[in-house]
Amino acid sequence: MKSFSKIFVLLILLGLGTKIKAVNLINLPKDGVQYETLTFRFDENLPFENPFDLITNQVELHILQPDYTRLVLSFFYNGLNKDSVEKWEARFAPKQAGVYWFSMVINGKTQEQFQVVVKADNEKVQSAIVLSKKLGVFKYDSGEAFRGIGMNVCWANNFEYYFKKM
Repeated sequence: MKSFSKIFVLLILLGLGTKIKAVNLINLPKDGVQYETLTFRFDENLPFENPFDLITNQVELHILQPDYTRLVLSFFYNGLNKDSVEKWEARFAPKQAGVYWFSMVINGKTQEQFQVVVKADNEKVQSAIVLSKKLGVFKYDSGEAFRGIGMNVCWANNFEYYFKKM
């Protein structure tokens, strides 16, 4: 399995020199920090009847992480810019330090390939809250336990009373 992953990485790296220049990413991140959000954006009028339809419009960011696991993240339509051109955006918060390989793919066609080096977070940022392996327990991406403290007044008829008390 490791040799397959190394071959896959080699093929991606070889493909970095052969880009299809149909769509160009704007402000392409060159590096990042673990748990901090990377933003990928491009402005392009894509030939979709409905930009919100993720079934027929597959605008994706394929991610190969440092441990050779793969992720696919969809770009989202983010309105029009001042020139009436569609804005597309994807956001990704890397959980591992190391080199990430990205491919921007639109309906199965690779548009752009690049890599981003992510440095380790030395400040112990906790990042997002996720489910732990223990049932009903939450933790931060960093592994630290999350202990939520608060009142559940969502269903109270007089929730404003409780908010004033808090």
